Amino acid sequence: FTSCCPAWVRYVEKHHPEVMPHVSTTKSPMQLYAGTYKKEGIKGFVRGAAMPCVAKKMEGARSEFKSSEGQDIAFVLSSQEIIRMIKEAGIDYVNLKPALIEEKWRETTGAAVIFGISGGVMEAALRYAAGALDPKNAEALYKAIEESGVRGIPHPDAKAGALVDGIKTFKVTVAGIELSIAVVSGLANADAIIKRIEGGEHFDFVEVMACPGG
Repeated sequence: FTSCCPAWVRYVEKHHPEVMPHVSTTKSPMQLYAGTYKKEGIKGFVRGAAMPCVAKKMEGARSEFKSSEGQDIAFVLSSQEIIRMIKEAGIDYVNLKPALIEEKWRETTGAAVIFGISGGVMEAALRYAAGALDPKNAEALYKAIEESGVRGIPHPDAKAGALVDGIKTFKVTVAGIELSIAVVSGLANADAIIKRIEGGEHFDFVEVMACPGG
C-alpha cells in the first residue's frame, strides 16, 4: 500500500492496524523535502509547507517527524489559508514578478506533476520500475501505462482496467512481470479493497488516497 496520503495512513493505524506492515515506509513528498532541506543545515529559515490537504497539518505535527531541533515542518498552511492571507495582505498576485528558486531545487519530473491525482502515484511508480527494469523498452512501457487509464477517471478507450465504486483494478506487465494493481480513492473504498484482500484477492501494489479523485 502507498503511504503518501496522511489521512489514509491514520485510517489504517486506527481501524486496520493489521494492514500497517504492508504500508510503504516511504515518507510523503512533503516530509522528504523537509528532511532533505533540513540536512542542508541552512540556518535562519523556518521550514513550512503550503498544501491543498488539511490532513497535512496532522502529518507535519507527528512525533515521528520531530527531532531535538523541533518538527521537520514547522507549520502547514492549506491552499485556502494561503489565498485568504494573500487577499488580506492586498497582494496583487496576478502581477507578481516570478523569481527563480535556488538552482539545486529547480529540477522537477513529470511524475511530480501527476502525483496528486488518483492513480498518479501508481503511474509514477510503474514508470520508475519500467525505466529501471527494462530501459530499452521504457518509452513503449510509459505509453502503455499512460494509455491504461491508471491515472484519473478511465477513458472510454482505455486498454485495461475497470472502475467499480472508486476502485480501479489493472493487470500491467513490466519487464515481463505481470503485476496486479489497484487504485483506490475514498476511505470507504479503501475499506472495501482491504476486505477483498482479506477474502483472498491478490494485489501486488495498491494506491490509496482518502479524497475522491485524489
